[in-house]
Amino acid sequence: MCFPGVRVRLLREGVYWSSCPDSELIANLAKRGLSLVVDLTEDECRYELPSGLERLNYPIPDFSFVAHESVYLGVLKPLMRAVSEGRAVLVHCRGGIGRSGAVAAMLLVLLDRKPLEAAVREVRAKSGGDWMPSQELAVRWFERVVSMLGVSFLEELLGFLSGQRELSKALRDVSILNHLSTVANISLDILEALQPTYKFEERHFASAYAAGLMHDLGRLVRGGEHHVAGAKIAEKLESQRVDRMLVVKAVYHHRRKTSLLTDAELASMGLAAQVVVAAVRAADAFEDAYRGTGCYRGIARRGDTLVVELPADSSGCYIDEGKLCEKFHPLRKLTKLGVKVDYV
Repeated sequence: MCFPGVRVRLLREGVYWSSCPDSELIANLAKRGLSLVVDLTEDECRYELPSGLERLNYPIPDFSFVAHESVYLGVLKPLMRAVSEGRAVLVHCRGGIGRSGAVAAMLLVLLDRKPLEAAVREVRAKSGGDWMPSQELAVRWFERVVSMLGVSFLEELLGFLSGQRELSKALRDVSILNHLSTVANISLDILEALQPTYKFEERHFASAYAAGLMHDLGRLVRGGEHHVAGAKIAEKLESQRVDRMLVVKAVYHHRRKTSLLTDAELASMGLAAQVVVAAVRAADAFEDAYRGTGCYRGIARRGDTLVVELPADSSGCYIDEGKLCEKFHPLRKLTKLGVKVDYV
């Protein structure tokens, strides 16, 4: 399909994505059954919608991205619902490459259960151009949660948050959810880097992810210190997929002021459990991996060192390496590994 000045592609039957569409494109697609237009821009596009078409605005800053959990709730679920009803949909950003391309790849993961490499390869083959580190990160993290833990578990955790009035704010505030997502997903990065040594079970990964998403929720309720309040919130989580006590311990010990290494009850749960809790604390050294064009790439083990890989040319980022060193201290003690930062 060719429209001068507009990049429009067919992702799969009934699913289109594009750069800023014009009124002619929208009208043409409406004749083909288009019923939902998802606009990912910050009011960057102008076009007329024919009567009966629904427009969903979900603004994401250009050359950036937001927590994939937020995108799942605000964009992917409405798109999935429309597709399941046999309705045609269009997703667009301004250039039709980064923001909408990342969402297109996430849709392939959900709709067709495509693995990460295949989804990204298919989208990039159709769109061209480069993604920002934050966009690459969101797609990678989202695919891992879906393939490792499952959509049902993601729904369960997000449903737990939305079901409690005080906590539902975390799902509505981008800055809060970006941090929670950052900690949850970097926790999984750390465990994956250590997996050959510790042979973590699925419950360890699920517990780390849940604790990361919940670790700061105590700040949203009144009274007491937030790590204590957060641990009490974690006690209410009823899920067969996690070790609830492990989640509670990870939420409680995410703060540097607690004595993670001398917690006898945690030690009795085994070394793997201690490492999970230490991984969540270490991940809390990062404020927002999605900020700017992206503030984080990954964590890899190289010999006896964990290497934190950060974008060399990312804008809007500041990493407090002193805080990072302190937050990683229990993990270094437990694993006997060094930690270094590498700008790549």
